[in-house]
Amino acid sequence: MVIKRSVSTNQTIKNNVSAKDVLSDTQTKLSQYLLDKIQEEQQLPWDNPVHQDIPFSHYNPITGTTYKGSNTIRLYVSALENGYKDPRWVTFNSIADNEDYKLAKGSKGTKVEFYKHIPYGTDEWDKYTAKWSEDRKQQYKALERDIIIHTYSTVFNADQFDKFPPLEKRSTLIIPEEDRVKAIEEIIANSEAPITYDGRGRNYYKPSTDTIHLTKQEYFKSKEAFYSTALHEIAHSTGHESRLNRPLKPRDPSNPQNIEHYAAEELVAEFSSVLLRERFNVTKTKEQVQNSLSYVQNWAEAFKKDPNIILRSMKEAEKAVNYIQSNMLVNYKTNQKTIFNELTELPQTISKAKDKYFKQGPILTTVPANNSNNDSVKFDKIQMKQNKSKPEKSAFIDFSR
Repeated sequence: MVIKRSVSTNQTIKNNVSAKDVLSDTQTKLSQYLLDKIQEEQQLPWDNPVHQDIPFSHYNPITGTTYKGSNTIRLYVSALENGYKDPRWVTFNSIADNEDYKLAKGSKGTKVEFYKHIPYGTDEWDKYTAKWSEDRKQQYKALERDIIIHTYSTVFNADQFDKFPPLEKRSTLIIPEEDRVKAIEEIIANSEAPITYDGRGRNYYKPSTDTIHLTKQEYFKSKEAFYSTALHEIAHSTGHESRLNRPLKPRDPSNPQNIEHYAAEELVAEFSSVLLRERFNVTKTKEQVQNSLSYVQNWAEAFKKDPNIILRSMKEAEKAVNYIQSNMLVNYKTNQKTIFNELTELPQTISKAKDKYFKQGPILTTVPANNSNNDSVKFDKIQMKQNKSKPEKSAFIDFSR
């Protein structure tokens, strides 16, 4: 009988610096840039009208891939820092022999991460392990585990090219007013956490009872304010143990880990709201913009202590948004498949494979960063306030009871 276990290798690259350390360094710089930008402008960049031309969603026009999770924030920060207004990104290898593309000299790329899944028993698995020692190879064969490689590639924005095909709007991302209102109303109606309109100026999600409490819509300054608040609280509710099971624990100032979990959850809700507002064309009120800024500033120290919080929260936000669209838009998604095709049928093959095999215990490998393919580096992965006078300012998790 074969006992299957998780096995990983841990290689190093030049000067004993691992590829994982290289990526960690980019994450630290990314987080610091965001925090400095917020401090400088006293606004969240995605809420600042000055940056309204900087896209938050990005895609590869050659592969059709829409970048998700941590890549969303990676590319957004790169676009923000360099002033890129085009949402398209490509690898150099994919356009090297194409006369329609000409990269400007001296251009520096941006790293995006992804997972490559190599099933056990395939020719690719044999090819990948061909240079291993026989003892090592037999050890891995005995486990009969797939290999999942965490890699990051270098991509370039269309604005970095002297020659690039003209940008065409992707019609599947344009949602007519009537359709987007129906979609939002359906999400609210199908919220898996029951919504009670007893907020009276306080709007919050209560994990202990798995309930959402909102102020009645007519007391909000606008329909947009109500939608934005409702979506924010529904995003919080996806963290319940019966759904995506995120740490939803009461804040405990004496417990550093608890503080980080609390800060991360607020960031998950913020990023979820950004994604949902962008996809359904919902705007924030000035009060909500200020509220979001206040909470990010309050948790700045936690973000500085663990820069990975920002990227992890972006990944969790993407999961939350996908959960909402998959489970709370059932009827409307079926009736309007052409409109929501790209929004709901996201490329998740690798993501699902990754989740499956992380649970089972995959083999994960590290390949030196200075490999022959300059486009990628591979490594192993072990791994609000209350305000009773203005309803829309009260978007937080209530842990009081």
